[in-house]
Amino acid sequence: CPDRPVVMTVEVVRDTTVAATFTTGADGRFNVAVAAGTFVLRSKAGLPALRSQSITVPADGYIEVELRADTGMR
Repeated sequence: CPDRPVVMTVEVVRDTTVAATFTTGADGRFNVAVAAGTFVLRSKAGLPALRSQSITVPADGYIEVELRADTGMR
């Protein structure tokens, strides 16, 4: 199947603490505010399953992140 936007709930985790949780929009877009630092983005539960991804947020700005998820559709 070709890539397409999907609604999913994602946790932003630092060490073992969930710093934030967000749900993407129907267009697949999202924004979330967290402090500067290094985090792992992971699926909250079930499908779609996010390929966990490490990100680093700088103290002076924003970053763009593209998430890839497995919806289970074949």
